[in-house]
Amino acid sequence: MSNNLTDSNFSEAIVQWLKDNIYVGQAGSKTLPVVTLLKGVLSGDPRSGDTVIQVHSGLGVFEVETLYSTANNKLVDLAVYLVVPRFGRVALFTGQNVYLDDPKPIRVKIPDTTIEGTIKFFKSTPKQGDFSEVLINWDLTTPFTGRMVEDVGYSLFPVSTKSAFFADKLKRVRQSNDLRGNETQAETADYRLLSAFLEDFVEKNPVCEGPGLRVVIPAQYNANNSGQYSIDVYFLSIFELVGSILPGDLALSVVLYVSLPLIGRVQLTSLKGSLLDAGVTATIGVSGVAKGSATIYAKPVDGGNHALYADLYAEIIFVGTFSQNGIYLLTLPYVIH
Repeated sequence: MSNNLTDSNFSEAIVQWLKDNIYVGQAGSKTLPVVTLLKGVLSGDPRSGDTVIQVHSGLGVFEVETLYSTANNKLVDLAVYLVVPRFGRVALFTGQNVYLDDPKPIRVKIPDTTIEGTIKFFKSTPKQGDFSEVLINWDLTTPFTGRMVEDVGYSLFPVSTKSAFFADKLKRVRQSNDLRGNETQAETADYRLLSAFLEDFVEKNPVCEGPGLRVVIPAQYNANNSGQYSIDVYFLSIFELVGSILPGDLALSVVLYVSLPLIGRVQLTSLKGSLLDAGVTATIGVSGVAKGSATIYAKPVDGGNHALYADLYAEIIFVGTFSQNGIYLLTLPYVIH
């Protein structure tokens, strides 16, 4: 899907895409979209009885690409990527083979960063009449999310091609008799550049130590020819606020985005008005995808300066509900009189 999709050209296409590709896991698992690309056999021999499905899944700050061998109950050429705000996606690992009958955690450590932890793929125990599912869980720490722990597991896809989900989707995929692994993996960024980026642009939240409250400010505060200050701030891992503030009358003009797995950056709403008093409030309404509201306002801090804060309530499909007030964004580089 494309990036920077706005409400006007986004809603119809994405709602239909979600209907076509979303997989709703069984009770006790979670929901996320799965795109099935093709089926074939890894051995090159169509008589082998193996059916291989290539899937590309997105959840939160992760993207997963793998081949699934039904005959061997195995994930082949498994790759997991971390989507770093503003920087792009970075490979946590690639080329792994996982036997779901004997799953083990995969240790993750990106050099010269604090990104480390474990990710595990495993098979669920089915209820009577249901199929098993491939699940993923993790215990991973990053400087922009804090520690993320998922114990129960997110559902990726059912293990049987006879399930209603696969039976429907496999009618529409192209066929192949010779799958040679994932040949379409995107190039990943140099870990040294990632380390420099995290050191320069990830700021520790001075207000709250909770996970998911790290702020990424890629551009600092640059005055342009009109005297405005440009801002570009990531917060709560997946939200981005882009725009400007005019120091003279504290006029705010910004756009609020969310980064969705596989889809990219989606505009939620725009906010324009004065930061004084109650600040600026706007409704979030992207049909079938997101709803809620956002408020941006300023509060005094030590030294006579003011800081920018947000109150956010957002229900976002296959990502979840965010409800939090007093989210620190940044300290303004001038004094409000």
